[in-house]
Amino acid sequence: MNWLAKAQRKVSEVGLLYALQQTKWTFLPEWLAELNIWNVNTIDIRSHAAMTRHDPALRWATNRDIPQLLACGVKPEVLAYAFGKSTTIAVYERDGRIVGYGQYAVGAWDLGDWLRFRFAPRDFHTAEVWVAPDLRGQGIGPKIFTFATSHFARNGYHRTVAIINVLNRNSIRACAKVCSPSTERFWYLRLFGVSYVRYGAVRGVGRWARRNRFDVMLGDRNALDLATEEIGTPTPATDSPETDAHVIPFPPRQAVPR
Repeated sequence: MNWLAKAQRKVSEVGLLYALQQTKWTFLPEWLAELNIWNVNTIDIRSHAAMTRHDPALRWATNRDIPQLLACGVKPEVLAYAFGKSTTIAVYERDGRIVGYGQYAVGAWDLGDWLRFRFAPRDFHTAEVWVAPDLRGQGIGPKIFTFATSHFARNGYHRTVAIINVLNRNSIRACAKVCSPSTERFWYLRLFGVSYVRYGAVRGVGRWARRNRFDVMLGDRNALDLATEEIGTPTPATDSPETDAHVIPFPPRQAVPR
C-alpha cells in the first residue's frame, strides 16, 4: 500500500484537484486534451537590493550539485538551460544535503514543446521554489526567494514574474507572502494538438510545435523600460562562499528595445 500513502501525501501537499491533474499528465499526452489556467504575478523586487545578509546555507548551484538536483526533481532539460547560462539555480543546503532550490530565468522560458514565455529586459522569471517536504513551514522558501531576488535587484533587474497554476494551492499561499494578488490570468486549451491561448488582449489559435512555438510576453507589458540605456553587466554570485569556476553566471547584459 506504499502507493496509497504516497497518493495521500501528495493530496495533502497540493490538494486533490492539482494531484489529479498531475496524475493525468502521467498517463495522458498533453497534446491530446489539456486545460491549464495560471495566475501571472509580477513582483517589484527593487527594494531587495539592500538585502545583503543571508543564511549561510544559501548559495548558487554548481555542476557538482547536478546529482542532488536531479534527485530533488529538477528536470535534465532545466539543468541544461542552467549550465547553458540562460537559467540560474539557488540552493539551500543543510548537512551537505540540498533541501531547497529556486530556478530563475531571464529572456524566455519554454513550457513543454509548443509554448514560450518572454520577459521584459528588466524582468526575470521565478520558475520554481521547492523545499523538501519534511522541512516545509520553516521559512526556507522565502529565504531562497529573497537571496535570489536581492542579487538580481543589485544587477539592475526590477521585477520578477511568477506563473502559478490556479490549482496549486501551496504555491499560491507561498506567493501571497511576497507579492500582491494576481490581476492577470493565462490559460490555454489543447485538443488533439490544436491550442487556444488567451492572456489579456492576446489571443491565439493554432497547432504549434518545438520549431514553431507560440510566443507571449508576460508581466507588466506597459512598463518595458523603453529607454536608451542598457542593463549593467551582471556580476557572478559573490554572495556565495563558492569559488568554483563552474558557479552558474548570470546571462550577459541585454540591450533594452527602443
